[in-house]
Formats: sequence, C-alpha cells, structure tokens
Amino acid sequence: MRHQDDTLQLTRDKEYFAFLWEQGLGKTKTVIDTACWLHKHRRIDQVVVIAPNGVSDNWVFNELPKFCTEHYTAHLKKATSSPKIAENPYGGLVFLVTQYSTIGVARVNK
Repeated sequence: MRHQDDTLQLTRDKEYFAFLWEQGLGKTKTVIDTACWLHKHRRIDQVVVIAPNGVSDNWVFNELPKFCTEHYTAHLKKATSSPKIAENPYGGLVFLVTQYSTIGVARVNK
C-alpha cells in the first residue's frame, strides 16, 4: 500500500522510529521491508521483535516467509521454551521474535 511505501522512504534512514498504526494497516510488512532495506545497505544484521502473545508465531511462519526479501534466520522465543542464542552462520539477517510475556510486559487494556 502507498502509506507503507511512503513510510519506508521516511524512516529507513532514521536512527529510531515507531509505527503507531491501528491493527490491519500493515505494520508488520513495513517493519520487515525496512529491516530488509537496512540489511541490504549493511546498516543492521539483527532484528528483535516483541509481539503480543499469539502473534509471534505468525511473524515467523507466515509474515517473514511472505515478505522478507533478504536471506534470513528466524528464532522464536516463547516464555515456556528454553532460551536460544541467535546465531547465524550464513551471514543473513537474524530475527529474534518473542512475546510480551517472555520479557514480563503485560498489555494494558484501556
């Protein structure tokens, strides 16, 4: 979508930024596109994704395979699983995907 492309152009050279969009507007794809652009230009080699419980699986098994244009490795860390060190012997982009509950963050409903 146009707003995703525009946002990539505006954020790819920023030191930090946030996507504060409503659900369904394409935050995941835009983050993946930005990470791929930054990796391609040798600015990053790792991404940490902290997602709501239930969304982390979707990142690893659906969104990354669909949208990531760089060679990557994805590590899924859940609160109930043993910790893994994100090592990538292939030199590609590394995603460490975890849940709010893994790091002790609770979602507050308004």
